[in-house]
Parts: sequence; C-alpha cells; structure tokens
Amino acid sequence: SMYSSIGNKPAEIRRRFLNRCYQPDDAEFGFRAAELKATGRVIGQIHLEPHVNDPRSIPGDPPSRFRTIEAELSFAFGKEFWGKGFAYEACLSLIDYAFLDLKLPRLVGVAVAGNERSINLHQRLGYTVAPDPTDPKYVTTILANTRLG
Repeated sequence: SMYSSIGNKPAEIRRRFLNRCYQPDDAEFGFRAAELKATGRVIGQIHLEPHVNDPRSIPGDPPSRFRTIEAELSFAFGKEFWGKGFAYEACLSLIDYAFLDLKLPRLVGVAVAGNERSINLHQRLGYTVAPDPTDPKYVTTILANTRLG
C-alpha cells in the first residue's frame, strides 16, 4: 500500500486522500497521477505542495527569507513499481515544471531518516540531504534551481 503510514482503515484513508486531492484542472500546484505510458494504469502519485515560510533548512542555508513561498515535491508509488525508475522519471518531469515553468527558486522535502529508498531517490534527483534540525527521525532535502539566471 502506498499510504500504509496514515492508518489502516481504507474508507477513512480514501476519504482523507480524496479531500486532499481536490483541485481545479488548471492548478499550478497539487497532485498528479503517475501512469504507465503503455496502458495508462495509475501506479503512483507525485505532487507539489506550496508552503509559506517553510522552516526547512540545511547547514549553510542563508537566514530564512521573509514571506517566501516554497514547494515540496512528494511522491508515493505502489510497492510493485519500486526500483524500476518510474518515480525518478515522474519526479524529473515535475522538477522541470517547477523550475522552468513556475520558476521556483528551490524545492524542499522531508523523508523518514531510515527510508533509504526515498533518500536515495532524492540524492539521484540532485537534492542535498541533511538531518532535520527539528526532529532526528527525519531528514530534510533541498534542491536549488540552478536554472534561474
């Protein structure tokens, strides 16, 4: 299950997830389905979630910028699709969108400190990964937009 960490009551998980996913068709941020190209089967989701004044930082970051909007790139895929490059491909596409179209200065993220698959994917995508300064159970991930001139 992609969402095993949010409880074990399928009806409640579905209700909460659908409520969170509601968005207009032309939304700049929000959820995107990850589909197999050959069949259109949904195999996971990726999304950009905006945050104002996100507290995420890593050593060496400048002081927090006042009233900035940042976005978190998140992903979840069915277990049978892990390790096949689907999450990497989907995330690359959304990173291009975030940096080239939305011109975001950076993407932030978080992962459970022991989730090696998530951490490795973040690193393959170019993120800097560091211990979360507020909670040792997590790591903070940050990807700077080097395409802004």
